Amino acid sequence: MADQIVDGQVIGAYRRYSVDLGSAISQYNESEFLIRLASHFNIQNSSNSDELSEKIRKIIQESVDNGTTIFLEIKGLDDLLEKEEFILWFLEKFWKPLIDQVVITSKKYKSKFIVVLTANSQILFDCSPDYFCDDQMFDCYKMLELPLPDWTADDIHDWLIRFRTLSNEMRKKTDAELKQIAKKIYRESDGTPESVCISLREKFR
Repeated sequence: MADQIVDGQVIGAYRRYSVDLGSAISQYNESEFLIRLASHFNIQNSSNSDELSEKIRKIIQESVDNGTTIFLEIKGLDDLLEKEEFILWFLEKFWKPLIDQVVITSKKYKSKFIVVLTANSQILFDCSPDYFCDDQMFDCYKMLELPLPDWTADDIHDWLIRFRTLSNEMRKKTDAELKQIAKKIYRESDGTPESVCISLREKFR
């Protein structure tokens, strides 16, 4: 858990949980996903997926408080799409019940719950459109595709200008120095969003 800082001000607790299903695992199924997610909450493994899923949802619901932002990142969606039943399970058996519980809690507390499923390739045309909604007809029970274009050196520079005040070191840099940093990050990352993000995190530690 860490503080959520916007424009240099602490506005609430930020909790980030990451599950990488693209890394070496025995099988792509709901049990593996739940086991990996449960490890973030120190929940003992269970052979009963429904029981484990309920424990995780309960802990997430109880962790919601005023100003809390919960960010769940699930990597390796490309691999998951090879298992149609997993996506169906995730949406129907895990995601929908979780959202229903969080909605009840959020009536009392002002909080944010964000889940991001990342993929390294185009996925919209590779699976059922029933899994997706769009920004015109948003459905919290479905996935919304947010394509991330590669960053340019100018994009990185603009970001550094906007958020330099979050780092004591960066706020002292001149515009020319920030441009050089942006160019270096771009060269090292090729503008790939994930690589750019990692480099920026290193700069703002």
